[in-house]
Amino acid sequence: MNQLAVKQISEKEKLENATVVTQFKCAFLNRDLEELEFLLHDKGVFFSKMKKHAALGYLFSCLKKVRGIEKGFHMEVKQGYSIDSLPCQPVLEFRYPDFNPFEDDMDDFNIKIGSPENKDRNEVVFCFAFDFKDGQIVSIRHPDLCDECLDRYIKMN
Repeated sequence: MNQLAVKQISEKEKLENATVVTQFKCAFLNRDLEELEFLLHDKGVFFSKMKKHAALGYLFSCLKKVRGIEKGFHMEVKQGYSIDSLPCQPVLEFRYPDFNPFEDDMDDFNIKIGSPENKDRNEVVFCFAFDFKDGQIVSIRHPDLCDECLDRYIKMN
């Protein structure tokens, strides 16, 4: 019979991990590759198979996709948790739609985390799930499913 091992982390580790997620969010939004390099663990494996420097190249290519003034007027960052095969990992979702502040309505952008890209708005979405070690990111992946809050799933158990 297979046993499921539940990985529990201390309050200190939770706080450290939350800080690293916030640092990643700021570095990604500011296009700060040096800070991203500092946050990634040297022995990490990113996006299933990449080493640290290949992952930095991939993140740089993501940032190049959202260049331009139409993407800079409005961006959304949502935080949540993965609910797929590796549940409970912290998730950051970056949404970059084309936005014209003179014509578009801000109310149209109230989108739930994990929603597909809005092709009508030429939206670009990056969704990252994280795993940590020694106060750094040891793994980044694209989660299949995510949600803003785990309360509903905790109550179901």
